[in-house]
Amino acid sequence: PYCNLQLTQFQEVVFKLKSIGSTMLAISPQNPDESLNMQEKNELQFEVLSDPSNKVARQYTSVTRPSDDYVSLVSQGSGKAFKDYYSDGSNEVPVPAVFIIEKDGIISFARSEGGDFRKRVEAKEVLKALGS
Repeated sequence: PYCNLQLTQFQEVVFKLKSIGSTMLAISPQNPDESLNMQEKNELQFEVLSDPSNKVARQYTSVTRPSDDYVSLVSQGSGKAFKDYYSDGSNEVPVPAVFIIEKDGIISFARSEGGDFRKRVEAKEVLKALGS
């Protein structure tokens, strides 16, 4: 629920990637319906894939559990229980990270803003890495 506005900033990155023949995708721990809802509601020009239980996230970044106060705040703000966004009921979220993976599988850019799941890498940093 928190990341919806954060993802919209990456629209500019999508256009740059398309211009060089690449693609972008986001991976969310939200259940498939919520991931699709986020993509459609925000008119994102990239796919938002669902990663229940953070199986993929654990391979690339760390996973944390928000405080009960944060979970309550999000639930109150959205009108929907935090756990209803996720399939596994763990309330675990990945630390947001951005990767640029080249065609040969080499990771040429990897960045997060530390262990705080509320902080995101700015799109301008990704554009800079892409040479824009």
